[in-house]
Amino acid sequence: MAYYLRVTNKNKGKYLQIYETFRVKGTKDVKSKCFKSLGYEKDLQSEEIGNPIEHYKKYVDDLNADKKIKKIISKTEKISDENKTFNIGTSLVKGIFKTLQLEKIFGAFEIIFNRRFKHFEILQDLVCARIYEPKSKLYTYNEILPVINPKISYSLDDVYAFLDDFGSRYENVIELINASLSRNYKSDTSVTFFDCTNFYFEIDKADELRAKGPSKENRKDPIIGMGLLLDRNCIPITMQMYPGNESEIPMLKKCIESAKKQNFIINRTIRVADKGLNCGNNIFEAVKNNDGYIFSKSVSKLSEKEKVWVNLENDYIKSYENDTLVFKIKSCVDEFSYDHKGADGKKNLFKVKEKRVVYWSKKLYDKKMLELDKLELKVNNLSLSKAKREKYNAYASYIDFVGLDKDGEITDKTIIKINKEKLEKDRKYAGYNMIVTSEINASENDIYDVYHHLWRIEETFRILKTNLDARPVYVQKRNTIFGHFLVCYTSILMVRILQFLVYKNEIKSSDLIQFMKSFNVYKIDDDLYVNQLRPKDYLAKIKTHFSQNIDNAKFKNNEINELFNWSIPLKSTTN
Repeated sequence: MAYYLRVTNKNKGKYLQIYETFRVKGTKDVKSKCFKSLGYEKDLQSEEIGNPIEHYKKYVDDLNADKKIKKIISKTEKISDENKTFNIGTSLVKGIFKTLQLEKIFGAFEIIFNRRFKHFEILQDLVCARIYEPKSKLYTYNEILPVINPKISYSLDDVYAFLDDFGSRYENVIELINASLSRNYKSDTSVTFFDCTNFYFEIDKADELRAKGPSKENRKDPIIGMGLLLDRNCIPITMQMYPGNESEIPMLKKCIESAKKQNFIINRTIRVADKGLNCGNNIFEAVKNNDGYIFSKSVSKLSEKEKVWVNLENDYIKSYENDTLVFKIKSCVDEFSYDHKGADGKKNLFKVKEKRVVYWSKKLYDKKMLELDKLELKVNNLSLSKAKREKYNAYASYIDFVGLDKDGEITDKTIIKINKEKLEKDRKYAGYNMIVTSEINASENDIYDVYHHLWRIEETFRILKTNLDARPVYVQKRNTIFGHFLVCYTSILMVRILQFLVYKNEIKSSDLIQFMKSFNVYKIDDDLYVNQLRPKDYLAKIKTHFSQNIDNAKFKNNEINELFNWSIPLKSTTN
């Protein structure tokens, strides 16, 4: 049957899912099931994706085209048990693995773990398979790896053993990858971007690792956390996994310490993170280590004195389009107080001299006002029974319950009133954001531009969750779970290396992934392969780094072998 994009209106906005239609066995009835949940439209928006609905409609078109090709091929292959379809697109990744000489780097692991299989081969195959078609390890081994690697030399048990080995040493593996990468590319850690996300597990009982905590997707399932650090050019440089019930705030310190150790960083780095990581402890750690910081801060939570300064039109540098104000920005430098917890657990006060940059954006303003208008309408129409079920959801702070009992519980006499004071307060500061930084000599626009690149790490998490399907996770043990996420981390690292270092950000990550999925060949005989690649606008740029002309209708056996054995030059870039 076919795939289609389903857009559902929910409390938080439009929710996007890809559904697949299928025929009920033995009947003519057609039903549909969820193939992949993408997320809310507003969360999917980025500079790369643009309009999420239009973007994923095109993605669904590609899925349907690939499905038609696979259906034709599967009918042909029923004649023979021999696999005749091979993926060539992921040879881009194999080219990076060869350039980095990871086979030599990981050779020592066979000795350390006393294994007969090559860790390098399994890692490379699992990374390519994760990009090509992310599935369970069992499905991957039986159905996908034969398409990726025609000469598999290991068993399914070896795959699980590999995950256990590399999962137990995942930080060491990342360190070795970084060491190899540094031979070809000079990582720019003068600025580092950090953020955290989490992945839920649909399991009955939580454990020490998969624990209950605040889910980014508002789910009640146990979760595991991931902290990710990118260099100035948005190349991942380290990953930190942590139990789901731990705070993400200390992860910034851990990731920075890990990255500095792994990459032998001795120079000053500016730590860039969102408001969730903005706290006295993280600012203190940056200052103590002679590092800088650029964090965002909620304008609505400022002191009254600072709010007065924000509202004053004095000193704002304003930008207009067709006589309409679209952006304004200003800054000040002053001494500000913070507190942090010492080793004894006590709070200590310290002061820092920092620059505070406040800006207003019409785009942010329009988006926020639309959200608040929808929210007000929903709250005004909220029934008491609905409020009982959802009193802790996104708009709980805008609801006042009048007539609660002595224990503060809702009764039949309770009525709902909208908290107009909070609503108007949020409307007043709609479109505003503040950035606090140690870089007092940097201009407002430079600080804004650096902070603005933080969207790349949000996009990185989105790719991990949608294109690479980091979850569901089908393995259960601690080390194999870490091994799974190491494969996911290496996959996104390879995508970013291709995007920024090889193709110099001239091709979108989504287009690169789609190309790697769709560049397949079909084997006619021992010396003839038919090219299944469909024409795309981005192919002209992609083929510049291939050793063969990928537009050819056919390939010979020696040409296929050459595509599987080549390397790609890497060059540093400024994003």
